[in-house]
Amino acid sequence: MRVEERALTLTEQQQATLRLPDTKLEPNTACPAQAPIQPYVLARLDNHRAVRIRLPQDECGNPRPEVIGTLTEARYEVVREFTVKGLGAI
Repeated sequence: MRVEERALTLTEQQQATLRLPDTKLEPNTACPAQAPIQPYVLARLDNHRAVRIRLPQDECGNPRPEVIGTLTEARYEVVREFTVKGLGAI
């Protein structure tokens, strides 16, 4: 599996978007039957450990649209690329 490590630069407004609360499901609301791919975002801490960032979700359990917009508009810089053998598909 090919892995790409990227550095992400966010404005203060974009950082605030990632801190939004989840939205709640209103009574008598139906969610579409879909299986969206959840973005997998890790943050590297000062001690070089990585933690997964939980993205704010909409009422149906999908990432909020403004969060997807923020991740799409963010500036990424590839830090390194490498191949991990023997993992298969995730």
